[in-house]
Amino acid sequence: MRDPSSFNWARFLDHALLVHSLNVREKRKYRSVMNFVSKKNSVVDVFPNLQSLTCTPKHYEQKLAMYRPFISSKIQRLIIDVAFFESHVSTVHLLPLSSPLLHIDNLVCLEIRAYRLTDLPAFVRQFQKLPRLETVILPIHSMTVDVIEALSELPNLRELKSNDSGMVKQNWCNQVHHIPNFKSDAFPKLKVFTFSGCSVDLSTVVRHRHFPTTIESFAFQTLYCEDGSVVAPPLKVLAERCTQIRECAFREVSVCLPDILPFLSARLTSLRIDSYYLLDFTDDELEDLARALPSIEILYLNEQPIAGGHENSIGPNDVIKYRAVPLYTTPVFSWHCPCLRVFGAVFDADYPEEDWEIYEQNDPWLGLVELDVGMSLLKAEDVGRVAMFLARFLPPFARIVTAEESSARNAWSDVSCTISFIRQRANTT
Repeated sequence: MRDPSSFNWARFLDHALLVHSLNVREKRKYRSVMNFVSKKNSVVDVFPNLQSLTCTPKHYEQKLAMYRPFISSKIQRLIIDVAFFESHVSTVHLLPLSSPLLHIDNLVCLEIRAYRLTDLPAFVRQFQKLPRLETVILPIHSMTVDVIEALSELPNLRELKSNDSGMVKQNWCNQVHHIPNFKSDAFPKLKVFTFSGCSVDLSTVVRHRHFPTTIESFAFQTLYCEDGSVVAPPLKVLAERCTQIRECAFREVSVCLPDILPFLSARLTSLRIDSYYLLDFTDDELEDLARALPSIEILYLNEQPIAGGHENSIGPNDVIKYRAVPLYTTPVFSWHCPCLRVFGAVFDADYPEEDWEIYEQNDPWLGLVELDVGMSLLKAEDVGRVAMFLARFLPPFARIVTAEESSARNAWSDVSCTISFIRQRANTT
């Protein structure tokens, strides 16, 4: 929309009627525009059909001033983005934002994007006055026991999610472990559950007698890179109590396949593992994983190891020191996972020719639409061999995706071009 003026005010109002979603940013003309609009009419009346609002203040002290003019009971989705200016402030206090929020009676989805939060549990307790709230999205590592407990009584809450906008660093090991106090009617409609903390805290939550057993999606985030053997016991309890889980994600958990295999259900349709470390699975373990996931549709095996200065994390110029997924084993997943549409991993193509021959096959991987090679390294001299191998079973519409910061993007792009050339030649002969 163009900036309003006295000459085009009527036309501006006509266009404003069509606005359902608005992203307000503090730019050069923001103050003059708002001053002009407020003289003509209230902002709420100018945008009577506004349902989704995102405000991104440029300065910390502007955050309240930017939100208030747009607040109305018609807003259903609100994004509070206070992340990008936080390099200049030590903490963000959310409680001052709670008063305007309480006037949004029909709010269905609330998302917070931030780095450092000091009063998050107290802030989310105010959500009890928002009975229609269905989705809460918080910065990564924020969905701790006390926050979850504060949200447990929302009658219509269906989703507890996290975003990647923040890096909330907390030393959960040195904190007093909070014992949840869920009431008998806790989370009556919850389907998507995200938990941040250590395995001890996860265990106390999933063992609670009032923990919701109807969840269908589970995500576990930790900062410890905890060993899989420590994570296994609460996961076993979760698998026994919550038999409807279809989606699962692990972040910064050091996963060993024998530890998580009992948790993996044949009903899983999505599995994502993000870690600092490459997943050191043997060929046999990879086949066991594929056999355990006959219904899987989306599978990410740490395709972009999290940067953090660890010796086996992968940066643009790093050398893989731990075992990546051998590229020649990918047909195993096409054999055992017929529903797989998206497959991501750090692949290693640097293996002798005789290893590749074991897994050669001509049956196409009919359902695959995306092969995400993430931070996989690839030598220029291996492009032809990899292209010949993938051309045998990748369907024509499948695309190869790489991480933006990957040093091998050009090599994998050459693989895609070579596959296309091979198929064109095959069609003309």
